[in-house]
Amino acid sequence: MPVGRHPVGEDPWFCCTGCRTVYETLRAAGFDEAYYRLRGVAERRPDPQPARTDVDALVLSEVDSAAFLEEHTRVVTPGVRRVQLYLDGVHCAACVWLVERMPQEVPGVLEARLDLPRARLDVTWRPEAVRLSDVVRWLAGFGYVAHPVRRDASARRSEAERRLLVKVGVCWALAGNVMLIAFALYAGLDVVRDPALAGAARWLSLLLAVPAVLYGGSEFFRRAWASVRRAARSRDWRRLHMDTPIALGILVGFADSTAATVTGRGEVWFDSITVLVAALLTARWLQMRSRRLAGDATERLLALMPSMARRLRPDGAAETVRVEDLAAGDRVLVPAGEVLPVDGVVDEGASTVNNAVLTGESRPVPVEPGDAVQAGATNLSAPLTVRVDAAGDATRVGRLLAWVREAADREAPVVLLADRIGGYFVLAVLALAGLTALLWAALAPSEIVPHVVALLVITCPCALGMATPLAMAVAAGRAARIGIFIKTDAALEHLTRLDTIILDKTGTLTEGTLALVDVDGDAGVLDLAAALEAESAHPIAQALVRAAGACAVPGTPPATPRVTRREHVLG
Repeated sequence: MPVGRHPVGEDPWFCCTGCRTVYETLRAAGFDEAYYRLRGVAERRPDPQPARTDVDALVLSEVDSAAFLEEHTRVVTPGVRRVQLYLDGVHCAACVWLVERMPQEVPGVLEARLDLPRARLDVTWRPEAVRLSDVVRWLAGFGYVAHPVRRDASARRSEAERRLLVKVGVCWALAGNVMLIAFALYAGLDVVRDPALAGAARWLSLLLAVPAVLYGGSEFFRRAWASVRRAARSRDWRRLHMDTPIALGILVGFADSTAATVTGRGEVWFDSITVLVAALLTARWLQMRSRRLAGDATERLLALMPSMARRLRPDGAAETVRVEDLAAGDRVLVPAGEVLPVDGVVDEGASTVNNAVLTGESRPVPVEPGDAVQAGATNLSAPLTVRVDAAGDATRVGRLLAWVREAADREAPVVLLADRIGGYFVLAVLALAGLTALLWAALAPSEIVPHVVALLVITCPCALGMATPLAMAVAAGRAARIGIFIKTDAALEHLTRLDTIILDKTGTLTEGTLALVDVDGDAGVLDLAAALEAESAHPIAQALVRAAGACAVPGTPPATPRVTRREHVLG
């Protein structure tokens, strides 16, 4: 909503387009005065007035193409498709409210769900009723720039993470109910004194434990069985996975508890088994989530890269083609405001480009014929004709993305060491379980199963199998959130042996955002400069606008003059 002052009157300030639209809706309904009397007045932090965002013609042609619909959307039901878009410009809950009203505003759109932290919009629509380009135009009308999300391995990992999270929730719900029943058994509900009630409690625990073991435990059973088959084929039992004793403990404990429930004799372990499954699944989900967060920066960069380009034919006419279809020597047209799709050399035109995605340097760089430019940079001021040197995965940014993906698949030496130790550990645990069974067979045969199950459960190799890779994944994720790319887990491990660190300047020791330091002369000239630059996207212009807003007195209307006419004077 309007930031920092009462909106009644002319020209209120807003933090984003969503807030402006919500405010206008409230005002049209006559609710603005009542709302702001309740809300009060906050500190003012102005921002330039949002304007309609021009839609990239390449994006429009891409999202309506048959190739895009086949590759990046999926069929929900006959005649209904779903797509995921990366939405640039969303800031707050008002943006969510506005975007998710799309089904009421755009005929043919059935559902719109916005994930605000990840800026991901899921749209379900009927292609015969509305084109996807119309959805993109509708979003652009409110200042939101939609980018197609490239569905790659990271997207599939995200879907696997969501499925595992559902499994975690189900298993914890089941485990919680089994624990409530176990409290009664621990409190003295006995099969001998009250067989009917105690038997009912055990059978109910069994019914709740069955889906927890079969549904949740399948994560461990599949991997354990695969490792047993692999070890049997290679005759190398050191290759047993650490899920093997976990799966064995779950199965033996569940079988023993089931037998005790059916016969009415012995102890039941349903509470321990279900909580163990839920806890191990939670650790596994946390590890998967940390790895996904570490790759989010790469995914965002991939979403912003253009997949279409304007290739110039020999007669000078432009045709829209996929970036993968470009070859060295082709000439492409890059209008102002678009991202360069290729590495190449400027053939015609002079402009400035922003290389912040590649170098961290946000200051515009002037380019002219003969200068090299790279894919991922943004053309800021004038059209350019670029002769292609490399396209797609052969570009510098393509190699960077491939490098990051390759690094994510490599294990750190400490993780590989844990895996090697884990193999011996599994053999030791299984051997110790066998010795325990032999010992109790001689002392008290009825106690064999409880002691073997206890041994298998308490020796769960979580520290080796989960804590080590989880620590590496969490560290990589935390670093990614503060803007640090860690090439490999091995590089992270090598940090402990560094004695000298060399840093560059821009984006590492500085924020990469220009700011006004001082005004020489009349302070009122700052308001004039901010008025002239209010609608400019140039970094220096934005610095002037921010400085003028910071100098304003809280609770008062902005003093910035209104510009009614502009003239461009060279010099």
